Amino acid sequence: MRRKMTRYPFWQANKIAFVVVLVLVVAAAVTGAALLVNREPVHLTDGEHVYSENLRAVQELIHAENQRVRADGADWVSVVFADVMDPRPGDRINADAVRHDLQGAYIAQQAWNAPANRAPKVRLLLADLGSQMSRWRAAAAQIRAGVDGDERIVAVAGLAVSTQDVREFVDEIAKSRVAIVAGAITGDKMTVALGGGPVPGMVRVAPTNSDMAVATLRYLDRAPGLPAAPRVLEVRDQNRADDYAVSLGEAFSKAITAQPGRRYTVLRPQMVFNSSLDEAGTILAAKAEKVCELRADVVHFAGRGSDMKGFLPGLASRSCTGRHLLVLGPPDIARSAHSPLWASGSEANMTVLVPGLTSPSMWREDRGAASGETVSRFGSCPTCYATLFPDESMADSDAALSHDAVWTAILGIRDVVAGQASTGAGSSRPRAAAVAQALNQLRVDGVSGWICTFDADHNPVNKAVPMLKVEHTGAIRYQALSSPSGDPIIGGC
Repeated sequence: MRRKMTRYPFWQANKIAFVVVLVLVVAAAVTGAALLVNREPVHLTDGEHVYSENLRAVQELIHAENQRVRADGADWVSVVFADVMDPRPGDRINADAVRHDLQGAYIAQQAWNAPANRAPKVRLLLADLGSQMSRWRAAAAQIRAGVDGDERIVAVAGLAVSTQDVREFVDEIAKSRVAIVAGAITGDKMTVALGGGPVPGMVRVAPTNSDMAVATLRYLDRAPGLPAAPRVLEVRDQNRADDYAVSLGEAFSKAITAQPGRRYTVLRPQMVFNSSLDEAGTILAAKAEKVCELRADVVHFAGRGSDMKGFLPGLASRSCTGRHLLVLGPPDIARSAHSPLWASGSEANMTVLVPGLTSPSMWREDRGAASGETVSRFGSCPTCYATLFPDESMADSDAALSHDAVWTAILGIRDVVAGQASTGAGSSRPRAAAVAQALNQLRVDGVSGWICTFDADHNPVNKAVPMLKVEHTGAIRYQALSSPSGDPIIGGC
């Protein structure tokens, strides 16, 4: 008689195997958790570490160019491009702007490196300042460690946005006597050290908010349709941590008071808000009827474009649409290009005008406003912007200003090497402090316009300011070229 076989649960019948598997699974889980806990964020990369999928394609191009430079055998130095590489909701820069930043920076790098006889070649390193600028200290530490060291860092370009955190970052890296070139940074105080005076070895390629305010009023002097004595309502952000917004308001108030042309009536009280709190645009839109109560002809919005975007639907639906309203906004509203801004279209009887940082239309309609050779880099040649990045818009100006920031740093490198060669005292690898010294003496053939000189505060003098009309659809329409003097530089220095 056969004995009946006892059946055991699987885990008992295979106890040893089960224990082994369980141990391996637990060990793998613990190891993986440890790796996640101990994995250090990357603050500085040659492009090999990809900060986000949004940047993968352009970072692969940068990494490949950097690898080519290292393998070439020629002398080389590094320029760091600093930005918020993976912005999140609440950041003052968006993912499209950052992608455009890196694309423009890459165009400048490969334009310099392409001729075989140029030395030194330039590597482009990418520094992540972190969402909400949370990593700027770590990024600054790695940059400082690489200045004139193994990474051969001689310059830092870009810098993201005009905020107090960025000023602190600039003050920190300036301790290493490195060249610093700000891109689309317009806040008036951004080239001023925290302790006072200009930051040593720093320039910017964008006009200041003060210069853009004056250029806007110069344009309005010639613009038809405004009353002889327009009534102006100012809407101002009181967030003191945002130099961009604060200096927009201060610059416009100063410029309109000193304006020799039209006699503006500035209405009181102002409308104020604070972007450090929530729902600024929504609250302002609900109170837009104040424009009618004060019989305003002009609204000047001194704040971020993201807050103005929320305000515009309220202005468009005001009760006094029979009275034309001119809304003067900040240049970064262009980052909302092609995104609908208000629904009623022309029925709103409202014109939105902003000073821009550049415009592809100005290259066609005001030839000579920028260098033809530099503009050609954004055309359709095999290594040009339109070919490499065919689906991208340049309406936000970020690619152009980032190109010009990196290109300015490269011109500083070029001039130091040329100067040392002429005296027989140098090599093709300049030191960072020498490049920093060279910046203020440069003439820059920028794609955003000519820079023939920098002033004592390290800002471009009489930089061209394209005036742009923003349609209700978000489309950007070029109007004319202005400047602080009223006569922009055309045809070079």
